[in-house]
Amino acid sequence: MTPRARAGIMADAMATDNECPCNLHDAIQKFLSVVCISAGTTRGQPAGCLDAVRGYLGGVDLGNIPRMRRGFREWLDGHTEGILVAMGGVGAGRAWGLARKALNLFLRDCLYNHYLRDRYGLGRLEGWLEIPLDSIVAHKLEELARKNHRGLPRWPGLKGLTPEVNAQFQEFASWYAREKENLAGAVLLDNCLWAYNR
Repeated sequence: MTPRARAGIMADAMATDNECPCNLHDAIQKFLSVVCISAGTTRGQPAGCLDAVRGYLGGVDLGNIPRMRRGFREWLDGHTEGILVAMGGVGAGRAWGLARKALNLFLRDCLYNHYLRDRYGLGRLEGWLEIPLDSIVAHKLEELARKNHRGLPRWPGLKGLTPEVNAQFQEFASWYAREKENLAGAVLLDNCLWAYNR
């Protein structure tokens, strides 16, 4: 088929179907689930883990995020468990930190994307979202905690991260973001702590 013939067929198709061939918001969400979760995020995990995490995040119903902070924490915990299940329950204790980090990376990028932020009202989450933890961010938070005479547990590594230790790091990060940097929430600290300390 010649390029001219192909162009004619395409023009005919467009004339009869004026709708976009995809849902833009769904496409952006799937795109973000791929670009924000790199192979490095799931390093050391069994084959198929990366695709499982990306697939799970691409299907999260962003329109179903609770409107109240307490419900949001339960939503976060439920989706962390959902990622673990999608990963096949891979070392459930070991992988909790990875599942939570992946979810936090994804939600951060959704917040930063103005199409998804507007569509799903994600701006309300800015003060609630957690900072995605990894060794770079955690070690900087430990340093900041010492300088501010606040205690943090020793960073156990992503593989050793538990909900309890995560909560302590998140609480400090939220406090520091608000009180020392005048930011709405911990998720915004990620830009400074990770980008300038790697």
